[in-house]
Amino acid sequence: ICPSLLISLMQQARPVPVRPMDAFPEAVIDSLPRGETKINEYHSAFHLQPTSGHVNDPSAPIYYKGMYHLFPQYTPSSNKQQCWAHVISEDLLHWTLLESAIEPDMRYHCNGPYPESAADDNGAWVGDISIVSGTPVMVYSVACQQYVGRASADSTNPQLSNWTKQERPMLTAKEIGVPWIRDPVTWVGEDEDHRMIADCPNGACLFKSEDFVSWTHVGELIKWRQERFSQFKDDPDFFALPGTDKHIFKVSTVEGDVWIMGKYEEVHDTHKPDLFTPIVEDLVQGMTSQKLDFGYFYASKSGYDPISKRQILFGWIPYQCRHTTWSGAMSIPRVVSVDPLRPTSIITFPIDETKTIRSSIPIVDLQEEIMTPNQYRTIPKVGAQLDIEITLDLKRNMELGYAFLTGKPHRPSVWWLFGIKVLLDDMSDEEDSLDIQVVTMNGNVKIYHQNHSMQVNMYDEDKGVLSLRVLVDRSITETFVQGGRMAKTVTYCPKKFQKLDSSALKVYCKGDGMNGGIHLKSLKVWGMADTNGYRDV
Repeated sequence: ICPSLLISLMQQARPVPVRPMDAFPEAVIDSLPRGETKINEYHSAFHLQPTSGHVNDPSAPIYYKGMYHLFPQYTPSSNKQQCWAHVISEDLLHWTLLESAIEPDMRYHCNGPYPESAADDNGAWVGDISIVSGTPVMVYSVACQQYVGRASADSTNPQLSNWTKQERPMLTAKEIGVPWIRDPVTWVGEDEDHRMIADCPNGACLFKSEDFVSWTHVGELIKWRQERFSQFKDDPDFFALPGTDKHIFKVSTVEGDVWIMGKYEEVHDTHKPDLFTPIVEDLVQGMTSQKLDFGYFYASKSGYDPISKRQILFGWIPYQCRHTTWSGAMSIPRVVSVDPLRPTSIITFPIDETKTIRSSIPIVDLQEEIMTPNQYRTIPKVGAQLDIEITLDLKRNMELGYAFLTGKPHRPSVWWLFGIKVLLDDMSDEEDSLDIQVVTMNGNVKIYHQNHSMQVNMYDEDKGVLSLRVLVDRSITETFVQGGRMAKTVTYCPKKFQKLDSSALKVYCKGDGMNGGIHLKSLKVWGMADTNGYRDV
């Protein structure tokens, strides 16, 4: 991740009381407490997360010989040398940590227009993996942003635990006439030629190769709009939406991970660019709505799952809690799919496997209740690892709100609020809890997390029914609206070191008491198991 971009990101999306993170991983490491590594109350139970050191951008999610692989950037506390960590899994939930895939050991490649500095010690940045003649080959960028490196795996080892770096850079910024190059993404075309895009100053540089060794720069797959993208962009991704003729181009910005849908046309000539034609708003126009996540979610990377024929997305959750020896986490793996109600939009939602680690029966099950203003219900000791599904019928509330706004007498502030508090300590002030609120006012619906709002795009087909799925994993909460039409990741570290496993849950209603309440169609809460992911980093 670009240091200047990380500064801007953390200034915008710094949760309280989460500590700030500085521009370089070694600065984050210096801020972490010293001492014995241990998992504390805040450490997640079913997210990929280190028990010490700093993790950030995910790279190269692939499926190979029965195993899912992921390569997050990781900076250990011991030497502050950023590497590609390597984890494997059979189900995308239970992960095993292997030795680092690649570590920095070729600093001389950065002796170019950028001076040698401590930042260059951070080694490998974001990259990708392609299968070349049966052998997994990774490409990666480096901290000085002057070249793209290459490494090959021992293809006889299904764990891909042995990688050999190519001595010379695969290509350099100087060779293609740009000041810098970073974050490559690779794929194979129908003509069996290899493609690669990378983040360059003017756009997503496009390269082609017949052998994955010699590459030709053929132009840009998409050009940046300079008024918005001259500085703040990072981590491009490009992939086909399974089962459709559409492709998604994504880039990370200070506004979030922004996507654009389009038609992709291969040009079967290694000296001519392929064509990508947007069919919805461009990246600049779509920054307010075309986001993969509206919260603390960045540098996402996706990979195709040939077993389930789905596109799997991982994102980096940038945060740390006080008095912890770790920083950052990976999001829950998500499926990216076309929106069944809007074919020019996408949805993202947790992989189905997350339901396999639920408790056998719900620990909370409320059905068909009318919650009136000032009504509340507290359920003690539900814990801090939860899967919550909520369905609200807001049709009447939306219709009344709109009628008062447009009719006579005019009332511009008719509203109702449904809230749910989690991580609630029975013995403490309710302010020290994570509060998720659904507010309907004047016919519109918004969702609030810790005072940050998100406007819900309600379709006519919804008929006023709103669904939420909320995954609570101690200090991480991921919320999915309308089956994944919108998503928001929030991190929260309770101020008090209470035992989170005894946390309570509270549901409540507020609003206009003269016009009824909110129809709670269903509220189900399951406990979630500890998958012990990433425990030995």
